[in-house]
Amino acid sequence: MKFTAIVPILFLAAAPAYPQRICFGARAGVPLNDAFKAIQNPTPFNLESKRYTVGPTVEVRLIGGLWVEADALYRTVEYSTVSGRTWEFPLLAKYVHGGGRVRPFLNGGFSFHRLSGLSQFARTLSVEERTNTGAVAGGGLELRLPFIKISPEIRYTRWGGNLIPAALAEFTSNRNQAVFLVGITF
Repeated sequence: MKFTAIVPILFLAAAPAYPQRICFGARAGVPLNDAFKAIQNPTPFNLESKRYTVGPTVEVRLIGGLWVEADALYRTVEYSTVSGRTWEFPLLAKYVHGGGRVRPFLNGGFSFHRLSGLSQFARTLSVEERTNTGAVAGGGLELRLPFIKISPEIRYTRWGGNLIPAALAEFTSNRNQAVFLVGITF
């Protein structure tokens, strides 16, 4: 069974036990480093121009300050003449400390990464969709307001391998990814 089918089943199974403890919302942010690294003739210019990450999120409170979080984060990436789209599907355990309005949290888990729509200039490259997995760790603050939570965070992912096909030998995907995200959940 694919990961994308397992996550909704887990959350639906938890819903009857904790109906008031499920939060839905969105996350948006900006990467703190580039998705690609040049192998030949590295240049700091034009590595990545569309710098945003956005997608839906769902959180389920298990017990106390322990939550489970799942996101589906979309991002477009570009390097010189090559562009593509990525989806990341992190599944995280999240621990929120304290009981005040502003509470620190730590999260960690794993993520699946999918690269598709790889094109060079105006032609689509004959490359199958590429997938990767990685370990995720992060932390931030949770601001609890009436009916809404705002959660800025910094998240780090260490990917297991190169997402770029060997045919595109001038660059490689960056295995260390850092992103600043802001989540809004209800």
